[in-house]
Amino acid sequence: MNHRVRNPRCVTLGFSLIELLVVIGLISILIAITIPVVARIRHHAARTECAAHLSEIGKAFRVYAAENAGYVPRFGKYAGQWEYDWPIWIVALARTLGGPKNLEWEDIPKIRALQCPSHPTEKIPSGYVLNAFAFETQPDWNPSPPVQISKVKRAAEVVWVLEAADTFGPGIYGGLDGIYFETYHIVRYPEAIAKRIRYDRHVGRTSNVLYADGHVATVPAGTIKFEDFDDGIRQR
Repeated sequence: MNHRVRNPRCVTLGFSLIELLVVIGLISILIAITIPVVARIRHHAARTECAAHLSEIGKAFRVYAAENAGYVPRFGKYAGQWEYDWPIWIVALARTLGGPKNLEWEDIPKIRALQCPSHPTEKIPSGYVLNAFAFETQPDWNPSPPVQISKVKRAAEVVWVLEAADTFGPGIYGGLDGIYFETYHIVRYPEAIAKRIRYDRHVGRTSNVLYADGHVATVPAGTIKFEDFDDGIRQR
C-alpha cells in the first residue's frame, strides 16, 4: 500500500473572498480612525511649540529690559543696515533668542523662537506681531516708542505678542508681498488688528498669546477685546 506523507512544514492557508473583504474593511476602518487622531496630535504639538516660542520671546523681553534700564522695544524704524530711530523688536531680541553674533537681516527668519510652526508661510522675519498701540495718540494712532515694561498697567491682561496673519496684504516695497519684507511686525491702529493677527490658527479655533507680564495663554477666537491692547501708559 502506497502511503503519501504530508510535509508538516507546508501549510496552506485558505481565505474566502468574503473573509478577505472583511479584513480589508477592518484595516480601512482602523486607518480612517487613526489618521484624524495622528493629525490632531500633530496640531496639538505644533500649538504647544508655538506657545513655547512665545514664552521664549517673553523671557527675551525681560532680558532686554534688564540690560536697558527697564525699557523694551515697541515700534522700530528700519532705514538700511541696522539704521533706526528706535530698535526693531525682532532685531533687538534676536541675539537673546539664539541669533548669531554678527547678525544679518537674512538671519532673522532662521531664528526658531521667532516662528510659529503652524504659520503656513516660510522664511518670514517672524510668525508673530507685537502690540505697539499708544492709545493716547488716537485718532492719529502713532506707534509707541520703547517703554519701561514696569509701567504697563494691568500687565496680566494686556496682549503683548500675538500670532501673525497668513499674509500682511499690500507690501511696503513697490507692491511686493508685505509679509516677506515687513520689518516692523507690529499692530498699532484698530484696522490693522483684523489684517495682521490670526486668532483661529490652531485646533478648536484657538491662538497663543504672550501677555505683558510674561505669561502665555491659548485663547479661543473672540476672546481678545480691543481694550486688551491698551497698555495704560500715557506719558512715554
